Amino acid sequence: MKAVKTTYKGLEYRSRLEARWAAFFDSVGWDYNYEPIDLDGWFPDFRLKAYDHRDVLVEVKPFTELQQFINEGVCEKIEHAVKPYPDFEVLLLGVAPMFPRYPSDKLMSAYNHKNYIGYIGERLCRCLDDCHDIDWDFAPLAVGKLGSAGLPENVLMDFCHETQDFRHRLSGAYDGCHGNISEWKARNIVQEHWGNACNQTGYVNPKW
Repeated sequence: MKAVKTTYKGLEYRSRLEARWAAFFDSVGWDYNYEPIDLDGWFPDFRLKAYDHRDVLVEVKPFTELQQFINEGVCEKIEHAVKPYPDFEVLLLGVAPMFPRYPSDKLMSAYNHKNYIGYIGERLCRCLDDCHDIDWDFAPLAVGKLGSAGLPENVLMDFCHETQDFRHRLSGAYDGCHGNISEWKARNIVQEHWGNACNQTGYVNPKW
């Protein structure tokens, strides 16, 4: 499907999906740059500015699963591009925030109904010789008042790695868990802000 160039806040984005994510970032108070840097073989779509941590580079694709990023060679390309830059982590964003449900009989049933922004790649080693070793996994969202975590009051969400470092990437805060309010209440908040982003970029909000 051909990408539809979309103008949002006076800036033309290469696709409606990118514009939609920009509107979502604005809605939840995230500071960002569009097409911030050219790396070897990869041009990140966004750079999320951290307040007390490393900035996060973002790749946006019309995908719904991590395996699609892998099969299309996106992860391999990114791993090669960021190898000389050990201070960068990468967030993969798809067609929308995700709300997967695991079967109730699964061992990881405690993770039922979590809210995810996308997938994050965490380096397993900070040294340059091994910095190609990146663990890709879900990026759970923490939703609620995060001012006490070092973020401005207008920043409504933060995210971390599902199975590695639970430190929230924008604030640098560590609370030992993924979120800080009811998962169902958080889901409603995420959906509301995503709906706002869809409306501002001329996209029909999908029925959840």
